[in-house]
Amino acid sequence: MEIPRFCSKRLNAVQELKDHGVAATDEEASLLAFNAGVDMNMTDGLYNRCLEKALREGRVDIKAIDASVERILRAKYALGLFEDPLSFPLISKRERTEVRSNSAMTLARKSCCIVNGFVEKQPKYTSSF
Repeated sequence: MEIPRFCSKRLNAVQELKDHGVAATDEEASLLAFNAGVDMNMTDGLYNRCLEKALREGRVDIKAIDASVERILRAKYALGLFEDPLSFPLISKRERTEVRSNSAMTLARKSCCIVNGFVEKQPKYTSSF
């Protein structure tokens, strides 16, 4: 099964556009992110607060919002999230925890440079993911 794709972002990334001087206001940060293709912004609430206002002011097209929502809903439907919204059907919680733990340990081993109080030559990074 091919899962439809949509673009999300990491925690508070849209807000950080303002924090890092890329955008002057929350509204500008929201519009920049949305127009760049970020479909889902959940944690900082900027899309909720700013895109409705931008729509009323004609700074964003309803067709663009509809297309974004459609990408999100198609992906959620393909993942089965409407059938059981509190589960993640492709991988169990135990398996997710194990994968995260193994990935974190691998990354820690590859990125560790300070050992026994002195700096060793940083290992060359080669991805095994």
